[in-house]
Amino acid sequence: MARPGLEKNPKFRNLLRLLGEPRSHVRGYLDCLWDAAYENGNPVIGDAKLIEATADYPGEPGKLCAALLECGGTSQVGFIEPVDGESGRFQIHDLYDHAPEYVKRRMEREMEREAKGVTLKELRATAGRLGGSKRKQTADTCLANGSKRKQTEANGATPAPAPAPAPAPAPAPAPEEETPLPPLIDFGKVIFPAGLDTPGVRQSILDWLRYKQFKHQPYKNPARSMSLKLKEFVTAEDFIAGEQASEGSGYDGLFPSKGGSQQKGVHDGARYDPGRRVEAL
Repeated sequence: MARPGLEKNPKFRNLLRLLGEPRSHVRGYLDCLWDAAYENGNPVIGDAKLIEATADYPGEPGKLCAALLECGGTSQVGFIEPVDGESGRFQIHDLYDHAPEYVKRRMEREMEREAKGVTLKELRATAGRLGGSKRKQTADTCLANGSKRKQTEANGATPAPAPAPAPAPAPAPAPEEETPLPPLIDFGKVIFPAGLDTPGVRQSILDWLRYKQFKHQPYKNPARSMSLKLKEFVTAEDFIAGEQASEGSGYDGLFPSKGGSQQKGVHDGARYDPGRRVEAL
């Protein structure tokens, strides 16, 4: 489902111009793509043919895919983008940042499953075994309860309930101690792509999390969110530059730099002072 304000988005207006089709048709193509990605918990759709088949596009082959790539113009990414290291395959741009909460949870579960090397077939088999075990346990409990009722009826009396235990005395209040602030992130739970686990990247992650706290937009699960975001960058330098540019521009999301990072704190609307650093775990 499209987010409010989609039709005022410059990329959407440019997409209308490139395709030359009614607004309702173009919006429907995007909804079909987003619905498929939400269902799978994965932003990757596939090659151009799969993009257009998923969008239920009936027009000239290749036209919709090209328009989705180019509608961002020269300064922004379109609604889709190439998958790094996989020529000819495309994914929905920043799906995680704009997805509903239930989709984010599904994407995080998928990422954990892939990190553990568990296939969907294995996951479903495990769920089936757990379900069968619970059903057997429920049946055994029902049989046991039925036997107890029959025994009570045969004895002709209802057993008296056991007396309630006396309440335990309340423990003495412990002396108040200063509670240390929790760490911004547990780097042991972050999945770093090859070449991105460097001190500079870790410090940039801490800078970005402090910036998000300053904007009152903290992540619910920083380790999972940063693991997903790191997949969008190829080198440590790309990530550091992207974090600096996004923070300096006052963005809500962390985006790859489009050429030259800005100095942090120069955005008038941000008024953020990142001078205080936090050592990486």
